[in-house]
This record gives sequence, structure tokens and C-alpha cells, in this order.
Amino acid sequence: MRMSRFFIAAAVVVVAMGAGLTVVSRSDTADAAVVWNEEFNGAAGTGVDTSKWNFDTGGSGFGNQELEYYTSGTSNVAMDGQGHLVITARKGSGGHNDCWNGTCQFTSGRIQTAGKFTQQ
Repeated sequence: MRMSRFFIAAAVVVVAMGAGLTVVSRSDTADAAVVWNEEFNGAAGTGVDTSKWNFDTGGSGFGNQELEYYTSGTSNVAMDGQGHLVITARKGSGGHNDCWNGTCQFTSGRIQTAGKFTQQ
């Protein structure tokens, strides 16, 4: 009788643990919907679509003492004609002498989508 109670108790524990593991390991996935995307499939040297992208420009260091001046031109931000966006840092001030630390050492590009679309 004592052995029976032990086996029944052990069986209850095993079943309870198995059910718990089943619930924990269950992986429900919600259907995801794409709300925004950009393909960057323009011709080589093409700039970004400014209806979707903003340029951050300037040499203020953007809070972490960056040493480049961010431009809005295609010399620093352009598509490569193969579906990629290329952001290039270039040595030289590009004529910009107004970085936070004096004369800019590099130019680069910085883009964002802030204010370009809303999501519900």
C-alpha cells in the first residue's frame, strides 16, 4: 500500500511537471505585419527618398563627441545599385569648419525616419 501511494504521488508529480513544461515550451507566434520598409533599390549614386528619410546635418558631436560633419548629400549617403544603402565616412572636412572641436576631420551621413510616418 505504501509503495502504491509513492508511485501514485510520483506519477502525479511527473504528469504535473510534464504539463508545466508543455505550457512553458509552447511557442505561439502572432502574425506579424510589415508596417514600413525601404528597399534601397535605386540606381548607383541615387540618394534616399526624402519623403521617408530626414538628414541630420552638422558637426555638433551629437552627444558623444563625434568627429565628423554630417552632410545631406549623396557623397556620403547613396544607394549602390544592388539594393544596399551605403553610408560613407570620408577623411577631410568637406569645407566644414564648424565641428564642436574645431575643424571637422571627416564627413559622413546620418539619416532617420522621425516624423515621416505614424503607426497605430
